[in-house]
Amino acid sequence: MEIELLSAIKQYPAIIDEIEVDQNAFFDPENRSFFITCRDMYLTGQEINDVTLHSAGVTGKQIVKYCLPTMSNWKYYHDELKNRYMRKQVEKITATARDRILHNKPVDEVISYLEKAITGLNVENENVKEIKDFISDVVLEIEEAHKNKKTNNIKTGYFSLDRIIQMRGGELTIIASRPSIGKTTLATNIINNIIKNKINCGFFSAEMKDSVIIKRMLSAMSGVPMYRIFQGFINNGDMEKIVDAASLLYENHLLIDDTPNIKINKLISKARYMKRKGAKIIMIDYLTLIKHPDKKMPRYERVGEISKMLKELARETDLPVIALSQLRRESEDKKPLLADLRQSGEIEEDADIVLLMHRKNRQDENLEVIVAKQRNGPCGSCSMKIDLNTNKIYEE
Repeated sequence: MEIELLSAIKQYPAIIDEIEVDQNAFFDPENRSFFITCRDMYLTGQEINDVTLHSAGVTGKQIVKYCLPTMSNWKYYHDELKNRYMRKQVEKITATARDRILHNKPVDEVISYLEKAITGLNVENENVKEIKDFISDVVLEIEEAHKNKKTNNIKTGYFSLDRIIQMRGGELTIIASRPSIGKTTLATNIINNIIKNKINCGFFSAEMKDSVIIKRMLSAMSGVPMYRIFQGFINNGDMEKIVDAASLLYENHLLIDDTPNIKINKLISKARYMKRKGAKIIMIDYLTLIKHPDKKMPRYERVGEISKMLKELARETDLPVIALSQLRRESEDKKPLLADLRQSGEIEEDADIVLLMHRKNRQDENLEVIVAKQRNGPCGSCSMKIDLNTNKIYEE
């Protein structure tokens, strides 16, 4: 099949534009060399014929070798070659995974390797596109948004905030504040707002158990104070409100993982699973509780690498990924700045949107959400209120 495909390329070099394999798919060294020669000549605008090939160092015997009349069936030979190459790649991937298992590598690390390696098969050229191939789709998307006043972006459910930002697939959003200012509260309130619109969510809680998260959400949705839910001090009226709120949660698809100290590779694997189960957005509480496999690496480097991997996750899944993060305690007596992001400046660099939360103290009901960075839009701020009994965040 190698000789047949190369014969077709020699007869009609424009085939090279449609070929979905590289030189590694040609196992025979001579065939591989001939393919590279033809490809390089074609890409540099040189004519390919017996004379130019001879000038490029191809022997007369080789020129005769690649003279089979296979032009009409080139696609068949190409697909056969591609399938053979893919099979070999899968064999290598599984062999590497088997070797890692035999050397007692962590199972989640092996699974992450398999997912990434298999996903990466045959994608060498898939992201190289001519603008004419997709610009019409982009213009159509803009036109549809104009006509319908609607996009595929996900809204937070807060009017003043949604006028500044919307969460887009492929983007990483960071929500940051000092401890106990309301990061998780804002995150769960946003999830409540999203699932009311029948949008499925995936939520990673490395800090709290899933039952605690649900109780907090039920409090905000029902209006029943949190302390009464947690301590059982509720009456029949409260119970009805809680059941109504629980029914709303039940009807919508919320996927929760509350693995403590979750490793980044395992989180990424589970996020891929959540997407397969229909999640349209991933929320992570919170970034600095995620574990990096290399414990010897300095802390700030680990946090920076985790941040980059979350950005890659957003790109790979084409989902909005929201990660919560701590601010330095030095920011307690002032409005927070981007520079206050804890552990790593790379968080700021990787994030498409950074929201900073500010309250004067933990008893203050006035909450300011600052859009400190937005790669594809304006910055700004909006004022909200937080009900300290139910942890419901609302706009006046």
